Amino acid sequence: SGEQPRVRFFEGAEGLRAIREEILATDAKEMWVAAQVKVGTNELSTPEHEEYDRRLVAKGVAIHILYSGEVSPTEIKDHPNWQFRKVPEAQFIFSGELSAFGSKIFAFTYAGKLIGAIMESADIANTLRSVLRLAWEGARTLPSGSPRPATPSPSAPRPFTPPQAQV
Repeated sequence: SGEQPRVRFFEGAEGLRAIREEILATDAKEMWVAAQVKVGTNELSTPEHEEYDRRLVAKGVAIHILYSGEVSPTEIKDHPNWQFRKVPEAQFIFSGELSAFGSKIFAFTYAGKLIGAIMESADIANTLRSVLRLAWEGARTLPSGSPRPATPSPSAPRPFTPPQAQV
């Protein structure tokens, strides 16, 4: 609605805990996520990670997770309201997590120092949710975990490479 989004930044394991508490305090019942899962589970202790998941399940949150990395079969079985869709890690490089939940976007990265942000804007959250839903549908046709071809076709998706900063 044209309002300036509210943005807050967080660092380290305490910051990740704060982001997770904010997620748990949000009343929405559906979350869309893109994540690098094998990295994220190491950032907090396993009991703490399991408690966070248990609380999301208890709230009845349906979660759609596009992921690269590995998810154990027991993790998928223990979360009946959660859907997982794997994308090839070589083509779609995630180094953290990006989520749309309610009117908020939650983002954090594990590359180097653990940092994260919460952005509150219904318009921006709805746009990200639409992009993640589009990616979810598109990922249906991807061979999960297949290596990147040596010479990709011009229409093949390529990993995003951010432009180098100008000095």
